[in-house]
Amino acid sequence: MIDENGETSLYASLNGGDIESEAVERWAEEMSQLSPVQFTDDERIIAFANSEKLIAPYAFRVAEAAQQLFAIATSRYDRQVSDFKERVKQVIKEISVETNMAWETEVELPIAGGLKADHVLGKDSPLIIITATSATRLLEAEVIYMQYRAEHKPGYVLAVAENQNAVGKKQYERAAYYTDRAVIYNPNAFRQFIINEVAANVH
Repeated sequence: MIDENGETSLYASLNGGDIESEAVERWAEEMSQLSPVQFTDDERIIAFANSEKLIAPYAFRVAEAAQQLFAIATSRYDRQVSDFKERVKQVIKEISVETNMAWETEVELPIAGGLKADHVLGKDSPLIIITATSATRLLEAEVIYMQYRAEHKPGYVLAVAENQNAVGKKQYERAAYYTDRAVIYNPNAFRQFIINEVAANVH
């Protein structure tokens, strides 16, 4: 069992958070349905790994859930929905049409842990694109990269963030070592970078 010992709930409460809010309840319900992580009645985040292969990805899933719980419990304002994901999607869609490259969105990847890519270009050696809208999503890109390397699967993992503030400066700098590439979104530069990668590596 992977367990964070209820530390997230404690820290969230100490920072004025509400662990019993409706938002947290909805999050906990969705978490139990969509992931191996559970938020228990005694306010702990746990996951059961029934094989050694799952220990590393599940540990990251617990860490990811801890970040989500803290953010939801301490959030006092409605967050404005960014159109960042849609802008990235439009660029990928246009490149797919221009290059006649296979393109899929919201793809569950063939690795332990059930993580998803926002976009996958190509089939045999794909470009796996993670739209890092938060530090948590950037962490998922790192997990995907490490799982692909550990399982010797072909694929190039690209994380794209709207800006460093969205994911945290330290997290962004770390991602350079734990993805094939992490970039800040710029429409023209992003388009050209992906076209270059498609030409060189993706098929």
